[in-house]
Amino acid sequence: MGPDTLQVQPVLPPELCDIIFDHLRDDPQILAVCALVCRSWVPHSRSRQFHTLVLHHLSTQRQKLSLISDPSSTILSHVRHLVL
Repeated sequence: MGPDTLQVQPVLPPELCDIIFDHLRDDPQILAVCALVCRSWVPHSRSRQFHTLVLHHLSTQRQKLSLISDPSSTILSHVRHLVL
């Protein structure tokens, strides 16, 4: 292959990704790993991983609040429910 050859990567349809990620909804560790696989999987993973943000303990409250309040964070847009 020469430098001008374009490689086409296979792409899963978003609907299929949604079905797959819906099955992983209850496993935050797997969702975190999936977000590292490819850039197009990040929104699918984060929308399920951070759908509900629970802030019960003071130590985890500070960590989670600093994570979502960071200007470079993209997590806040995925939070739909906040439990205090």
